[in-house]
Amino acid sequence: KQWYQRRVAITVGAICQTMGYSCFISWDNTAIQIPGHNDTAWLIQSTYEVLASNVMCTPGNSNFSDHCSYTLSHNCTHSDDVFLKCGGIRNIARAGLATQVNTGYGGYPSRALDGITDGNYFSGNRSVTHTVSGGTEAWWKLTWDRPYYIDTIRIWNRQDCCKERLNGATIHINGTVVGTVTHSFTEDVYTFEGLHVTASKILIRGGPGSLHLSLAEVQVFGNPRLAKECGVLFDLVDEQGNTNDVRSGLLIAHRQGADMASSGTVCDDFFSDQAATIICKSMGYQCASYWDHGSKWPRQQDYQIALDDVQCGSVDQPFSSCNYSTAHNCGHSEDV
Repeated sequence: KQWYQRRVAITVGAICQTMGYSCFISWDNTAIQIPGHNDTAWLIQSTYEVLASNVMCTPGNSNFSDHCSYTLSHNCTHSDDVFLKCGGIRNIARAGLATQVNTGYGGYPSRALDGITDGNYFSGNRSVTHTVSGGTEAWWKLTWDRPYYIDTIRIWNRQDCCKERLNGATIHINGTVVGTVTHSFTEDVYTFEGLHVTASKILIRGGPGSLHLSLAEVQVFGNPRLAKECGVLFDLVDEQGNTNDVRSGLLIAHRQGADMASSGTVCDDFFSDQAATIICKSMGYQCASYWDHGSKWPRQQDYQIALDDVQCGSVDQPFSSCNYSTAHNCGHSEDV
């Protein structure tokens, strides 16, 4: 049952991510209540057909087709419809206004916010920005009408040519450089995460010596509120990589963030009996019998390290009350 519940949590989390959110808050198969109404169903449901059933996802990025399976045939009625509440950080870029130093060849700044990551400048999508200015004089700016909590910025590069033009570009928030694009000769997308800043604008400035500044797409994941809504999902994995009904094994954390590919092991720095108990409870167990650390299986090398410095207090509190870091100085010899 615990394994099934975690798989469902990963599935609804993946669906929320395809809509631009970072995690799910809750889901049910009864209508989300509207204040002032006692309806247990919405009449609008009957205007739709049942399209998908048996939906199941595995941890991965926000590409639903790569990590999720479903069937078009079903034996469902609208009483089985899913109601879902998404939350946490989401892509807030399109809530802002894009400007740039100047525009060349019709590469307007709004193209970086059209939701199209196609980096071919001359494709039918016409979805890449282009400045006249080059070098550090070239810039692209995104401005909101209010401050947002910003966690992650993702930038797609031009792909049909000229990838090197993005090399050395810097991302500025509140007058501080929070990221620099490197190796733009080979990469199509760059992710800068764990920023944890509040700002009403971001600036992308061209790198030294670049001919022009071109961006295929910019996504900014954040929230108008500072409070964290999203949690961390956990699995136990055995030596063969199984998670079904595994009661002891390698602890794997699935961080519900801008990218569900942020899954990996947990480092033992500051880890405690309290942390072990809280995590086991989050997986549906009553307590933790014991915990250990070390490099025990070759399979550990298949994972990145997702969490470090996990510090928890009372075992009666959820894991969201614990402190942890997504940056680490660990090796897999410290896996929990």
